[in-house]
Amino acid sequence: MSYHIEYAKSDRSSCSGPKNTCPSKDKTIDKGELRLGVEVPNLNGVTWRHWTCITETVVKNMKNAISSPKDIMGYDEIREEDQERINRTWEEGHVPKNEQPEPYLEKEEDKKEDDQKEDGKEEDKAEEKDKSSKKEKRKSTDEGKQDGENKKAKTVPKVSRTKPKKRTTKQ
Repeated sequence: MSYHIEYAKSDRSSCSGPKNTCPSKDKTIDKGELRLGVEVPNLNGVTWRHWTCITETVVKNMKNAISSPKDIMGYDEIREEDQERINRTWEEGHVPKNEQPEPYLEKEEDKKEDDQKEDGKEEDKAEEKDKSSKKEKRKSTDEGKQDGENKKAKTVPKVSRTKPKKRTTKQ
């Protein structure tokens, strides 16, 4: 495994860290945020997480794989203050409490939006149920008509079928 440290080049990567510590609602790593990548050979790619979302286990695994934070790919290319943050984390074995952002907590506005979405879903379900019950009524009415038509068909006398006469052609 190899480790990468860099500033996110875009906002398309997602954080693979624990959801309860992630500072982002949808776990998106914004462009320019410091992120740690772990390249796993079997996955053919790099999994990213916010620097602040690394766990003690990740630090322990890094220490087992490399001898110093300077061995992390990209370490020399990041700002000095971020290098110091990485060194502190390496020494302590976890991201220091004072550097950890508050995890994203649902804001009242988000809760209201979610509630409105749920209300909308419930209304949609009620409409669907109403539509399906109307369809069922129509279906049963149509079936009743078909049954009536079948009864009429049964009362019509059968026509006997005779073999058609052979046509003869004049030559």
